[in-house]
Order: sequence, then structure tokens, then C-alpha cells
Amino acid sequence: MTVNISFGIDQFYIPMMGILMTSLIKNNPTQRFSFHVFLDNADDTDCEKLNALCQMSSAGAQVTLYFLDTELFKNFYFTQEYSIAIFYRVIAGDFLSDKLDELLENAPKENLLSAVEDYGELLCYHVKNNLNLPAEYRYFNTGLLYLNLKFWSEANITEQALKLLSCNKYRLPDQDALNTVVCRNG
Repeated sequence: MTVNISFGIDQFYIPMMGILMTSLIKNNPTQRFSFHVFLDNADDTDCEKLNALCQMSSAGAQVTLYFLDTELFKNFYFTQEYSIAIFYRVIAGDFLSDKLDELLENAPKENLLSAVEDYGELLCYHVKNNLNLPAEYRYFNTGLLYLNLKFWSEANITEQALKLLSCNKYRLPDQDALNTVVCRNG
């Protein structure tokens, strides 16, 4: 079975992503990996390095680069604290749901996604007072998501999140939008 891993990055994060890819390949020599990288720009040298990383794998690895037009996100609110690449993870599920049918058998069965809960006093205040999510809702961090692509697609998560992002000034843009949509979709 191939493990599919998606990244939403800008070109400045390519070296760090390469380190993670190298670690996965070297520490899992019998595992096949397929890396899906959503970005807006990369030079030829970076592309060659990513392909060379995949050649290190004895089990086989591949990298697919999805170059995105940043015009799609030009009207979204974000600060210099975050790169425009935070929005790439919002659309990755739709891009991949048509391509990765084999993921469905290993997806979280009853859930739209699995993620790491994000918490803290300021975040709890933000979730309750700015997002109007229920007190019992478990707000998640979007840095690492394990998606059920079938549910993601059927629930139109990408479309709903993009709509929210186009008309709201969120403090944590991609994270707030995805949490709001997921909460609404149960």
C-alpha cells in the first residue's frame, strides 16, 4: 500500500519539507510514499532535489507538484504572520479526492477528519467569542490533517471554507474556516 502525504507550502518551506520526506523514506525503507505538494512557485533546482529524494527510496516514492494560481486567494484576509500557502490545505482535499480512491479504505471511518486538538486559554476565548462554536466543540489544528476524502468531497468542505474565507477576517484564517465548516457538518 502507498502512503499518500500532502503538503501545502510556499517555496521557502521546500527545504524543511525535504527533510521530512528524507526522514520518512530513510526510516521506512519498505514503505511506498506518494508526496503531493501544493505550492505556487519552485525553481528547477528544487524540483530536481525533490525528485532525487524519491530515488533514495528502495520501496519506491514519487512526488507530484501542483502549482496553484494565487489569484484564487487574492481577496482572502491574511497577515504577514502567515504565508498564502495556508490556504492550499483548504483545497487539497478536493484536488486529491478524485485521484486517490485507494485512500478511502484507510480513511477515518466515522469522521470527516482526524486532527490534533488545539487548545489554550486565548484560543478557547477566541473559539467561543469570535467563532461562536459550541463550548464542547474540540477545535483542531490544521497543520496535520488525516482526511476522509470521500466525506470531504460529499460535504463540499472546500467550497464552504472558501466561501467563509472570502467574506471573513479570521484570526487564524484556514484553521478558523475549516473548524467552522467541520463543526457545521457534524
